[in-house]
Order: sequence, then C-alpha cells, then structure tokens
Amino acid sequence: MAEKAARARVALVGGDSLLAKEVRELLERGKPAPHIELISAAAENATMLGADDEEVLALVPLTTESLTGSKVAFLAGSEASSRRALKLNPADGPVAIDFTGGA
Repeated sequence: MAEKAARARVALVGGDSLLAKEVRELLERGKPAPHIELISAAAENATMLGADDEEVLALVPLTTESLTGSKVAFLAGSEASSRRALKLNPADGPVAIDFTGGA
C-alpha cells in the first residue's frame, strides 16, 4: 500500500482578507492541497472567526508559534501585519512572500 503524501503546511497571514481568499482558492487547487493555517492580521491574542461569502473561517492569532512548521508564509493582510509577521518569524521559519509591500 502506498503511503499518503504528507501535505505541506503554509501560513496565510491576513487570512480573512479578499487577497487571502484568492490565494487560498489557488492553493486548494494543488494536488495534494496544502494544509493552510489561517492567521489573523489583528494584534489581539484571541482566536477569531472571520466570514467570507461561503463559510465561516477560524483564524489563529499571529504569533511565532502560528508560523512555526510552515514551509511558506503568504502575507496578505495589512502592511503593519506583514512587518509584525517578519519580526515574529523564527530563524528557521517559513519563507515569507509579502503581497502587501509592507516589508
């Protein structure tokens, strides 16, 4: 029996933004689709729910721990959240791709 391919883990900072929704839809087309960690661009340290047209999204707070374990972090929130994500990104953390121009 063939082993299932492990799904890569990616972080999506600003997970409730329109840009993040577009990135998420593109990533979900991949085979196998990666596990996407939706991370809030907000500074508060509480899990929050965001909504898009089709579903309710559970977002985790932006912390070093929420970035750890991801291969790549797509920064799709605000410029401020991109700067914060870069500060919190651990030395062995994900490669950051900033869509906001904030870094």
